[in-house]
Amino acid sequence: MTVREPGRGLRHAVLGAGGVGLALAAELARAGSDVTLVLRETSLPTYPGSIRVRRADVDDVVVAVPAVARLERPVDVLWVAVKAPQLDAAVAAVPAGSVERALVVPLLNGVEHLAVLEAVFGDRVVAGAIRVEARRTGAGEVVRDSLFTELELAGPPAGLVAELERAGIGVRAAEDPAGILWRKLAFLAPLALATAVAGPVDAVRRDSVVEDLMKDCAAEACAAAAGLGVRVDARRVTRLLGALPGRTTSSLARDLSAGTAGELDAIGGAVLRAAARAGVPAPATRTLFDRVLARLHGEAGSCRGWLLVAPHEFRRVRLPVPGAASLEPGQVVLEVLAGGICGSDLPYVRGRVHATLPDTADGAAHLPGFPLHEVAGRVLASADPELAVGERVVGWASRWSGLAGVVVNDAADLFAHDPGLTPAEAVVLQPLACVLAAFDDLGDLRGRPVTVLGLGPIGLLVCHVAKARGAARVTGVDRVDRGAVAGAFGIDQVVRSSTDRWAASHAGRVGGVLVEAIGHQVGTLTDAVLAAAEGARIHYLGIPDDDVYPLSVKSLLRKRLTLSGGWLARGRRAALAAAQEYVGHWPELVPDLVTDVVPFDDAPRAYELAAAARRGRLKVVIDFEGAGSAWNPARQASGILDPPSTPP
Repeated sequence: MTVREPGRGLRHAVLGAGGVGLALAAELARAGSDVTLVLRETSLPTYPGSIRVRRADVDDVVVAVPAVARLERPVDVLWVAVKAPQLDAAVAAVPAGSVERALVVPLLNGVEHLAVLEAVFGDRVVAGAIRVEARRTGAGEVVRDSLFTELELAGPPAGLVAELERAGIGVRAAEDPAGILWRKLAFLAPLALATAVAGPVDAVRRDSVVEDLMKDCAAEACAAAAGLGVRVDARRVTRLLGALPGRTTSSLARDLSAGTAGELDAIGGAVLRAAARAGVPAPATRTLFDRVLARLHGEAGSCRGWLLVAPHEFRRVRLPVPGAASLEPGQVVLEVLAGGICGSDLPYVRGRVHATLPDTADGAAHLPGFPLHEVAGRVLASADPELAVGERVVGWASRWSGLAGVVVNDAADLFAHDPGLTPAEAVVLQPLACVLAAFDDLGDLRGRPVTVLGLGPIGLLVCHVAKARGAARVTGVDRVDRGAVAGAFGIDQVVRSSTDRWAASHAGRVGGVLVEAIGHQVGTLTDAVLAAAEGARIHYLGIPDDDVYPLSVKSLLRKRLTLSGGWLARGRRAALAAAQEYVGHWPELVPDLVTDVVPFDDAPRAYELAAAARRGRLKVVIDFEGAGSAWNPARQASGILDPPSTPP
């Protein structure tokens, strides 16, 4: 990596225009540095082209700073100043070529983001922490509540230090990257959690219970760090907390007042997870964390949810948040962070009765959170030895109640997934687990042809796994044109046709394995029997809407067909682990499959999208935390996608 000498000046890009990003960009630009802001595309039209810095003791300062939605030109330093929940989306706005030789300096709160960025940018990532009180008050406007900005960086180049100091930014070099992050987190976690519960520091000090919890939380954070081999001076942290001005608050407290969780997980959740890994008890941190959650979900301990009250009609509701006391052995309290729409959800949205739930109301189920069963989220309380509080998990909502937001769930239906996956990515492991379990029943496919009826998300996963398991030729049949994604999912031939028309023209000529991946109707299974050649095997993977399906038993006998099916009722955690391993071999599978991400506040639209199959639309996911997005539309439209191959 080459950093230009001070005389030539460095090219800086600041990713994120919150309080920290705006304050840093303004200071650098005011000192004459070359600075570009990288904003969300939706924020760019309202950005005025300059940053206004307000301080109580001096006149406003306005500094011209250009902004872009996507960084196209090369830079020497990339400052990552977004909040943790926005990290993945923000990094996507930085093409590799623009930071090919750049120093990447993350200024996020927490400790877990460093590994995420290193996976993208490698050894060019330099651990950093910033100390500045700044809050964004509008587009391009920031209020500075502190006089100085200080940075702690791991081994910064001399040229960068010189340029920062010319801008009036203090720099402290350190040799321990983990120490930089933990020194800040051990101070910030107790401050953020306590102020989110009680208000500014003055209010915390007036509440002796919260003040004691804040001090104990600081000690627990230091102990967790020590358990992971990082030394943080607990007495110094306590002194710093005691010296804070009474008006001091935190961005987490401001986010909570706005009704969002902000960086609760990146700050408080990170301490809890680290404490669990280190075997260190953290009761004070847990108490503060739970109180913040209770406040987030409403002072009465409620959370937002959706209730299906009539066919295709959802109503917003407030639902009680279950606590740890409600758990039986083998259960957890799950906060749902993302949910995937499955084809098996759609009949219930249309008003169908669920056979195994207390679904007796007229019109629709009237069951809170129903119907959503593909979920990824966070464990808030646990009565299961395998799942710790704070772990990110994926699996089945045991009572199809994912739209309730916070639910009691059977732990056996969940798996602690790789934290490198976002919830919207991790939720894909659930349908993939179902597909992999089906292939375990099918045995060795090497050299055999496989034909898949239905190229929705499940059918496409079937094609991918069939090719990976050595199928000689994979054919997919669907009325929707899936030609653009055939390569990504290992499909050798895409047939655009209804299954009855296709079966009539292929009657008795389709050998090998036929997988019915449509479900919900009698006709498609009948079509598979008609098309199957002598000795073929038909595997029914679709979900039936009817208990009894009439079949041509004469065809089964005369053609010596094998008919199989299966439902993943047991061994779900192991199946989810296999799905994670599979995604590790083919990481592009997730972004290739998920095409639409819908925000929780617009959840009913997710069902409408999933029900309206069309070219370019595959998996629809509900994002409980974010604003939603169109997922990877360029890749879906291009058709330039790599087929799966057998892993080493």
